[in-house]
Parts: sequence; C-alpha cells; structure tokens
Amino acid sequence: RGEHQVGAVAVHLIALDPVAARRVPRRVSDFPLPAPRTCFERGRLVERNDVMARMTGSHNDDEPPEHRRYARYLRALDSVAEAEEAELLATVLRDDHAAMAESAVNHHLERRAAQQLTSPQFTGWATMMATVIGDRAFLVRRLREWTLLRSIALDEPWTEEELLTASDWFQRTAAAAQLVTSPAALGLLAEHGRTRRVRNAASRRT
Repeated sequence: RGEHQVGAVAVHLIALDPVAARRVPRRVSDFPLPAPRTCFERGRLVERNDVMARMTGSHNDDEPPEHRRYARYLRALDSVAEAEEAELLATVLRDDHAAMAESAVNHHLERRAAQQLTSPQFTGWATMMATVIGDRAFLVRRLREWTLLRSIALDEPWTEEELLTASDWFQRTAAAAQLVTSPAALGLLAEHGRTRRVRNAASRRT
C-alpha cells in the first residue's frame, strides 16, 4: 500500500485540479532557465548563476523577476534538509510577491504530503507546516485537506461534515485515489458528492 499508492495521489493532484495546475507551474523546466546550483545558507538563498548574471548582465530582461525567484525556490525546496525546511519556507513566504511565494510553498506542501501521507512522520511535519504558513487561507485549507485524506486512508476518525464541505479538489482526489478504500467515505461521495464527476468516480469504486 506504500510507494505506488502515494505516487498515485501525487499524479491525481495535477489531473484532478486543472485550476491549480494553471495557477502553479509544475516543473522548473516550464521556465526558460538554466539549472544553476542552489543552496540555503545562513537564512538566505544563494545561487551561483545569480552572481554571474549580475556580473555579466546575462539575465533575460523580458522574464519577470518573480518567475526566476519561483524557479529558484522550487529548486531549493526540492533539496532542502529536514532541519532547514521550516526556515526556508519562512524565507520564501517573506517574498514581496505573496501570490508567487504561496504558490511555491503550496507546490512543496503537496509534494511532501503525497510522499509521506501514510508515514508516521506526517503528523510532525504537518504541525511544522501549520506553524510556518500561519493564517494564509489557501495553504491552511490545503494542509487540512491532506490531513483529512490521511485520516480516511488510515481509517482514522473523520466526519461526514468534513468530507461534504471539503473542496472540489479534495472530493475528486478522495473519490479516485487508490489509498482511499473506506466504504463509508466512498459511499458518501457516491451519494452526496458535489459534482457528477465525483459521484460517478466514487460509485465505480463502491
């Protein structure tokens, strides 16, 4: 029930949420950038290509600077050590371009949540994420819904209200994710899911 199923949840994240997919670029290769070395050092991002660009003026002036920062944040978050994860996330969220920063953090949140959804480490990680993201509404909701998905997958307590008031993204994911095998959850979505797509998907699995 482990890696293959968790990977399926990650794939559903894109397939089931086209709105989020348009809002958040999914790959660094979506940007016309080289692949510079990036590290997190003493509370700041350090990138060798940025230093060279300042010396040579080689950055593409037509590309918005927040696009370069977004790509840099994704690279840094992809390889950040666990001990430095909270500090790096806080650094990203202090960026002046709030929408871009939250998109980068959301990309990281969803990748890490999918990776460790059924792992014992999820609870501590989610607590850290909740502290870092504070009251940012979209991130708070997405973290809460990943936690709900975990509860259903592990047959831990959840409520009908949580399931039925969850976002369209969550209901689509829960109806299709192989990790979710709960007859109660699938039956509820089959009967009361918000959209026909959700109801049909859940019905096929009941």
